[in-house]
Amino acid sequence: MNRFAYDTLGTSKKLEAAGMERYQAEAVATAIAQREGNLATKSDIDGVKSDIDGVKSDIDGVKSEIRSLRAEVKSDINGMKSEINLLRTEVTSEMKAQFRWLMTMQVIVILAIIALAYQNGS
Repeated sequence: MNRFAYDTLGTSKKLEAAGMERYQAEAVATAIAQREGNLATKSDIDGVKSDIDGVKSDIDGVKSEIRSLRAEVKSDINGMKSEINLLRTEVTSEMKAQFRWLMTMQVIVILAIIALAYQNGS
C-alpha cells in the first residue's frame, strides 16, 4: 500500500475548532496517524479490483474447462455403455449358440443310447 503524509496537527486543529477538547482532538489525530499504514488509497483499491477481475476471469476459464471435460467424460461413458451392450449381446448370442450345441449333443447321445439299447434288445 502506498504511504501518504498525514497532517496530525491540522486534523487536531480542525477537530478542536469543531468543538472537541484539545487532548481529545490530539488523541484522535494520533490514532488516525497510527492507522495510516493500514489505509488504502484509491489506487490500491483499483489494483485489488483489477486482481479480483483477473481471478473472476480465471474462474470463468476453469468453469468452461470443467464443462468441456464433463461433456467429454459423458461422451466417453456413453461410448463405454454402448461397447458394454454390444459385448453383452455378443456374449449372450455365443452362450445361446453353445447351449444349443450342447443340447443337440445331448439329444444325439440319448438317441445313440436308445439305438444301442434297441440293438442289444433285439
